[in-house]
Amino acid sequence: MPATEAALAAGTLSVAKARLLAGAINERTAERFAEQEAFLIEQVQALPVDDAKTALDYWRRLADTDGPDPDDPTRNWARLLPGYGGRWHLEADLDPVAGTILKAVLDAIGERMHQEGRFKDLSPEANSASHRDAGALIEMARRASGSDPDRQAVHPDVVVVVPVAALTSGVPDPFNPPLVRDGGPVSLDTVLRLAQLGTVSAMTTDAAGRPLRLGRKQRLASGDQWTALAVRDGGCVAPGCDRPVAFCQAHHLSWWDRDGGATDLENLALLCSHHHHLIHDQKWTLQAGANNTWQLLRPDGAPVDHPRYVGHRPMNRARSPA
Repeated sequence: MPATEAALAAGTLSVAKARLLAGAINERTAERFAEQEAFLIEQVQALPVDDAKTALDYWRRLADTDGPDPDDPTRNWARLLPGYGGRWHLEADLDPVAGTILKAVLDAIGERMHQEGRFKDLSPEANSASHRDAGALIEMARRASGSDPDRQAVHPDVVVVVPVAALTSGVPDPFNPPLVRDGGPVSLDTVLRLAQLGTVSAMTTDAAGRPLRLGRKQRLASGDQWTALAVRDGGCVAPGCDRPVAFCQAHHLSWWDRDGGATDLENLALLCSHHHHLIHDQKWTLQAGANNTWQLLRPDGAPVDHPRYVGHRPMNRARSPA
């Protein structure tokens, strides 16, 4: 890994990312890695460590054509074992389609439970994403068992963002792949398999995205706009906030009532209830910044540190070599 060693010595590559690069090499990918090492370094330099890991894992999957097939459903397994004090431990390893469908069902049930107010009295420590997933999993089991017939079924919707280049180019791009919202990169074959299930909304995007506009005809965001916001923002855009889409509302940057703002995608942003109230009731301000960031300003005009990068945008900046 001569280029990696040189980048480390020059201080342009972190040790964490160098380890991720090394982890992408095996006997089947070594030759391809040697050919693309400089390109891979250039791409991961622009990414957060978590996004770099996701991209390199996807690159290794594309390069290691003789390795294990992650789409093979016969490799799926799940294990529920009794633990100490009468508690139970759940583990599973699922293929992309099965995992995406399960996550979509849990998210849909979790959102329904949130709308019913079933999380509102929980402490912050008991209301994390993992706690809500556990509650949704138990609720799913109750509904499937028929023990609670008054609970309505949910209709999950899987959103897959497919770049135009993925449809028009014959060469998969590991740094701009199809992405499952709240999931990870998937192959076009997986996208087609998900589409056959009838629960998929496919959003094809170009480099600039496709704005959806309603103007002053309607105050609330439409279903299509909400889907686009969920894909673009990925949750509350306020810096430091990790509230997911289900806990958010569509905020008009130019207010609907005060400023005559339009219900257009470029004038909307996802905010959790807390930050929405800060803006409308306590004179805080949300601004769209450069490089797909959002900046939150206090009433005195002082910015909150660390602008928030939205959705999957940092990962989508990179491109394949010619």
